[in-house]
Amino acid sequence: MALPLLPAEHIQPAFNNLRDGLPDNVDEHVTALVTYVNDNWITLQAVLVSDNRLHRHQKKAHKRTQGLLSKYWASYAAGEIMTAQLLRKCCYVYLLHQ
Repeated sequence: MALPLLPAEHIQPAFNNLRDGLPDNVDEHVTALVTYVNDNWITLQAVLVSDNRLHRHQKKAHKRTQGLLSKYWASYAAGEIMTAQLLRKCCYVYLLHQ
């Protein structure tokens, strides 16, 4: 999932949209994964962000990647691109820089 690439306040709503969009007959393994991600990452991360205890550290090697991501985040914040477009662009950045 590319949800961590979203601004912190958009992660939980985007996750909820993905979860709510799953078909009723989804495999039990997918349901278990969604529950795990929600319980261990979505809810946990939201608490850390709200308590200002979650910080992002950046190494020099990732500076260019971060620059591209920041550009896309700015477009997203300005309403120029939608959530799905942001996530797609972020995925391409990571694919190209690995």
